[in-house]
Amino acid sequence: MISVDAPITYEVKLSTVRGLIASKQDWLSRFAFGKAKRPDHEIEQKRTELLVLGTIAEDYERAVRITGGAAVA
Repeated sequence: MISVDAPITYEVKLSTVRGLIASKQDWLSRFAFGKAKRPDHEIEQKRTELLVLGTIAEDYERAVRITGGAAVA
């Protein structure tokens, strides 16, 4: 658990974004096709969110490599 008073490290940010990516991927696997298919605009929104989160994860991966994962104030 993270503290409200402590800075959030890049490693924690990366881990959180990866969790969000997994959640979007799971949603798409369940609702993009078949009987439970959601409306196309919802599917496209989730795919867009997944692409954006992927680029954020890449940015945090780079930041972890550069800083060793520490938070930067």
